[in-house]
Order: sequence, then C-alpha cells, then structure tokens
Amino acid sequence: MKEEKSPPDSFLPARLSLLRSERFLLGMVLLAALGLRLRGIELLLPYFECGPDERFLIQPALRIVQTGDFNPHFFWYGSFPIYWIAAVFALALGIRCGAGSEVGMDCLRSFSIYDQHFLLFYLGRASSVIFGLGTLVLVFLLGKKIAGRATGLLAALFLALSPLHIYFSQIFKVDISLIFWTLLAVYLALKLLEKWTTRDLVGMGLVSGLALGTKFNFLVFLPFLCALFFSRRPGRRRIRDGLLVAYLAGAVFFVTCPFFFFDFATVRDSFDFFSLIR
Repeated sequence: MKEEKSPPDSFLPARLSLLRSERFLLGMVLLAALGLRLRGIELLLPYFECGPDERFLIQPALRIVQTGDFNPHFFWYGSFPIYWIAAVFALALGIRCGAGSEVGMDCLRSFSIYDQHFLLFYLGRASSVIFGLGTLVLVFLLGKKIAGRATGLLAALFLALSPLHIYFSQIFKVDISLIFWTLLAVYLALKLLEKWTTRDLVGMGLVSGLALGTKFNFLVFLPFLCALFFSRRPGRRRIRDGLLVAYLAGAVFFVTCPFFFFDFATVRDSFDFFSLIR
C-alpha cells in the first residue's frame, strides 16, 4: 500500500507573501493614520474652536439646509466644500429631526451649529479625516509611479506621521481637501505622460475644476500643472487638449461656485475684507 504524500506546507510562505504585499502594507499605514487622526478629532471642543474657519464653513452650509438658499454669502474659499458638507448635514439632520413632519421641520429650522454636542463640527472633521487618508493613498501612488513601491510606502508613512498633516486632518478646513484634489490632478497628469487617454484627460479637467472650486489659490499651481501636462504633447493636439481641460475645469468651477458669478458684489466685498485682515 502506497503512502500518500502530504501536501507541502505553504501556510508560512503565504503569510510572508501577504506581509510583503503592498496592499497589506498600505492598509497598515492607513489604519495607523486613521487612529492618529481620530484620537484628536475632538481637538479644543467643546470649549474652543480651531480658528474661525470651521464656523465660517459650517454656518453657511447649515443655512443652506435650513432655508434652501444656495447662495453661501461667503467667498473667502470656493463654495464646493460648503455644498458637499451641506449635503452631509441634510442627511444627518434629516435622520436626527425626522424630515417631512412639521415637528421635524421646526427641529431643523431651530438647529444650531453648537447643538447635539457639536455634531456638525464632528461631521465636518470626519470629512477631513477621509480626505486626509485619501491624500496618503495618492502620495503612495505618486511615489510608486515615480520611484517604485518602497518609495511610495515610505512617503505615505512619513506623511501619515506628519504632525501638520494630522492636525489639518482633524479640523474642518478646506486645505486638506485642496491637497487631495491637487495630488489627484498631478497623478492624472503623470498618467497622461505615460499614455495619453481621453479618460485621464477629462478626469484632469474635472479634478482641476473641483480643486479650484475648493480654494481659489489652486490658480497658483496651475502653471506647474500645465508645464507637466504639455511637456510631451505635439503642438496642435496640445492646444486642442488644453482647451478641453480648461473648458471642463471652468464648467466644473461654474457648477460648484455658481454665485461667484451671480453675486459678484459679495465676492468683491469678501476679497476686500480678506485683504484687510491679512
């Protein structure tokens, strides 16, 4: 009677392969980063706020939900963060107040930004945590594309441990979301350098519009992005594709910041006041 051969023990090699996989390592970096950012998400609450920016974004978003007036009347930054956090508030307050009933509408109209143990502040800060983790993924992808997997993982790890990045991922300001959209635009531009595709071209235009709709100083970065974008494109196609990207970016900016055009008097006053306090 022949003795059956037992299958080779592949458990340990499989485990070692998992520990070396980039998805596992990146997941560990993201998990550690999530813990560091959630640990201080209550920073200075309920006694103080982290500067006026949080309130300046939360108040117009809540007013949009309560009144249905989509004009934020605030243009220090783009309107896109105000609109998407207003959508989050609408969902959360609809669940909290029971939207649809008269009692629910009264609850919604009387809701303050400081009610429910600073609920709206925590919702805004949770969105910053998500954008912060997104920037880590993009830094990994950029590092991997430029210099290999190890570089991408180290770059993501160093950024995950950066005190400044942790801080801006714990408060509701537009900076961390601007970094996310900017890095995504750079990543798409690098992909276009490798292989020119319509999908990445359209994506770059849309993402650039979202970045500009988040914070206007993305305009400062545009020349560098254009230089990267046009460095290997022939003349006529360069002009055609550049106009397409500019058109898409402008269209997205118009959709995300419509009152920048419809209420330009308030925009001008906001810029004048902003220049005075700076």
